Amino acid sequence: MPKLYNYMGQRFDIHEVMGVFDRKVDGSLELITTQDEHGKDVVIDKGGNLVNPKGYIVNERGDVCSRMGHVLFTKD
Repeated sequence: MPKLYNYMGQRFDIHEVMGVFDRKVDGSLELITTQDEHGKDVVIDKGGNLVNPKGYIVNERGDVCSRMGHVLFTKD
């Protein structure tokens, strides 16, 4: 796999930012929808990480981040 970099030139591994999911027969992700403490619908992975509809781990603001919480891509 080629080396991946964010917009600021920091190297990252795709496995650090992808959520853990089961896959459907057609290959698509089985997204888990739940509600946060404010009653807003959110998507999580099997590990309980907040993710976006594409399956990338995000923080509360929607920035793509690693499992350790380091922001790699801002929502903008």
